[in-house]
Amino acid sequence: MKISAGLSRLALLFFAGAALSAEPAWAQAIGQTDQSLVSPWRVAAALVFCLVLGAGAIMVLRRRFGSARGAFPGTGATKRIRLLEQHYLGPQRSICLIEIDDRSYAAVFAAQAVSLVPMTVAGTVDESAL
Repeated sequence: MKISAGLSRLALLFFAGAALSAEPAWAQAIGQTDQSLVSPWRVAAALVFCLVLGAGAIMVLRRRFGSARGAFPGTGATKRIRLLEQHYLGPQRSICLIEIDDRSYAAVFAAQAVSLVPMTVAGTVDESAL
């Protein structure tokens, strides 16, 4: 306790002394140069630089985290997984009909288990996949 209090007092004295002995920085007032206007070419170059920098950041983020395909209508691939129907059977129990790549599955969700059963075209259970 005593050491940390002594160090904090020493730091306070150091920064107070540095603040009192520092000289102010001299800066030129705005508009008091030979060329008081900013060149339009410089503004255009800064704008192009910022746009290129932003486009590069977007490309890096898309490569790093993947693009959001299908986030907007008309962009990206079609969805491969569709939820056809869902029914709740009770607390923490439900059954879903799912279509993945034009194949139908029945998914049964319980409190501690999930079962995925392949279905045939007619809607019956595919016995060969069990």
